[in-house]
Amino acid sequence: MISVIVPYYNAEPWIGRCCESLADNAGDFEFIMVNDRSTDKSEKIVKEYAQRDERFKMLDNACGKGPSGARNTGLDNARGEWITFLDADDKMAPGAWQTFNRAIRGAQYDIYQFDHYRYYTAIDKMVIKYKNPAGVYDISNRPILYCFVWNKLYKAELIKDIAFDEDVSYCEDELFNLECIAKARRVFCIEDETVIHCFDNEHSLSKSTTAEQLYLQAEKMMDFIKRQTDPEVKVPVCLSLSEHWQSNKYLDLIGGRKAYGEE
Repeated sequence: MISVIVPYYNAEPWIGRCCESLADNAGDFEFIMVNDRSTDKSEKIVKEYAQRDERFKMLDNACGKGPSGARNTGLDNARGEWITFLDADDKMAPGAWQTFNRAIRGAQYDIYQFDHYRYYTAIDKMVIKYKNPAGVYDISNRPILYCFVWNKLYKAELIKDIAFDEDVSYCEDELFNLECIAKARRVFCIEDETVIHCFDNEHSLSKSTTAEQLYLQAEKMMDFIKRQTDPEVKVPVCLSLSEHWQSNKYLDLIGGRKAYGEE
């Protein structure tokens, strides 16, 4: 069985299409829907699907914990031998079960990464970007978009002692995946799409990042590096951190480009 963990908070405009895409995927799934103290009608919509499809499991956080805390709640309650994640404003691609099942049948690796569609609602267009050639990757040769959790399938045994850092609200996926890849050492990429990543949520956390969140994420990455004793892990992560801080996004948010006379 595959556990699909879906955290949601005030996702009323999108949660219905997310649930519909899950319900349309026949297969040995459990859909763990974690309500992070929503105040809109999200829970009511999820409940309607749970009443029709026993694969839907509804959970509530006792207090708002953010996406990391909601995912951890899902992990604590997952029963599947394999685990994946889906954001409440995205959709599972048609036929995802067949793609997942193909990976499970081989089961030579503990982490599988898949391609995805990007759907732009405003122009009603779906494209495929950032495809990884099929094959084996490792921490020094990570696949494109390795930092996301919604494009991967994890063996439950691998991640049973790994959790999301609930202090971090930006790139918490990346920190989680660094722990996973450092432990598994390898990721196998499959050239097939399992997720439709939708671009119509103006309030997503990725679009409201602050400089403070970037600093905290960098601090957590430094903590990860300090804990590593194997240079095969430490060196590429150091390089990755350096690339982060040279990116325009980071420099824009902390005022670095202006300070260097670039604007």
